[in-house]
Amino acid sequence: MLKVAILNCDFIKKEFAETYGQYPEMFRHIIKKSGLTFAYESFNILDFDYPTNLYDFDLYLITGSKASVYDDNEWILDLFEFVRSLDNAKKNILGFCFGHQVIAQALGGQVQKHPQGWHVGANELIASDPAFNTSYQLLFSHQDQVIELPNRAKLIGSAKECKFCLMKIDNHILSTQAHIELSNKYASELYESRKELIGNEKYHAAINSMKQELDTQQFTNDVFTFFLNQ
Repeated sequence: MLKVAILNCDFIKKEFAETYGQYPEMFRHIIKKSGLTFAYESFNILDFDYPTNLYDFDLYLITGSKASVYDDNEWILDLFEFVRSLDNAKKNILGFCFGHQVIAQALGGQVQKHPQGWHVGANELIASDPAFNTSYQLLFSHQDQVIELPNRAKLIGSAKECKFCLMKIDNHILSTQAHIELSNKYASELYESRKELIGNEKYHAAINSMKQELDTQQFTNDVFTFFLNQ
């Protein structure tokens, strides 16, 4: 059985967490729906909580966060060091949104705030790696994005508003700006809570975009199959 360490990088607001759980619960829910059975342990990175032994886990999953990777916060700098240690040990790493940006920044890439503001709602991810379908409709919710990949990284997927959307490094690191853990209902409430920040036009476009069928479950299956096949 694959042992997964969930590196939790944020705390969901209480009013949302009571209904949808924190990030680790959200990830466990979507993975369970895929029919995959893993053993999990969660670590709250904001509290400097880490596994004591890198080899206790087969896969390290880095969650999203409202923080920015270029913030000069000690917990973020420590996370960079941990990612580099995992990479040196060739341990499997999987990052989503903020986790994608952490991996890129830690290993020599660059992240910045998008000059066009928020990227929210469902958007098409075009993939170019044989391990994945060519197209997925997935949810996004971010202001920051990767603008330069690490030297060793290979770009394997892009979205219209996010060029560096899916990358891999060798066969042990995979990360994406997209979300798998957000349900449509939670995403809608999240966008509503950020409506003034997002802007009225983008907010309504995001809500309308979620009326289409999404490929979250298929993408989840393909992401974890990527690691199971290594």
